[in-house]
Amino acid sequence: TAASETATFDYYLLNDAVCDYVGRINKSIDNLLLDLRRLAYDTAKACSKYVDRNILDKRTGLKQQAELFDKAIQIGFAEKMNKYELVNLSIQKVNPLSLLGRGFVVATKDGKVVKTKQETNVGDEVELNFVDGKVGAKVIFKE
Repeated sequence: TAASETATFDYYLLNDAVCDYVGRINKSIDNLLLDLRRLAYDTAKACSKYVDRNILDKRTGLKQQAELFDKAIQIGFAEKMNKYELVNLSIQKVNPLSLLGRGFVVATKDGKVVKTKQETNVGDEVELNFVDGKVGAKVIFKE
């Protein structure tokens, strides 16, 4: 019948239209997915560049700080060495062994250092301490 032909015709026409519409939707979805993949890739690439640049900046900053720290340590060490040398020289000036090395002697009597001639009498035995050892001596005169 004519009505059935119109209904059949409309069904095939509608089916073709729906298939065409579904195909366009699928193509649009595929294009959207491709755009999303590109966007994700570009975003990841941009983030990676930012992170790499940030890491490089941090490394450079840390390296500069380490160099400054090394310099500060070297300067501090040099200052401490100078102070040590000055103190060492001061100690050497008053070190009894240093004095003995310059020709002085330390006289002792009964284990005590003799500082003045009044601490001795003619005939007393004393020890004379030199840089390389001791000798015994007897006081034979006083002036």
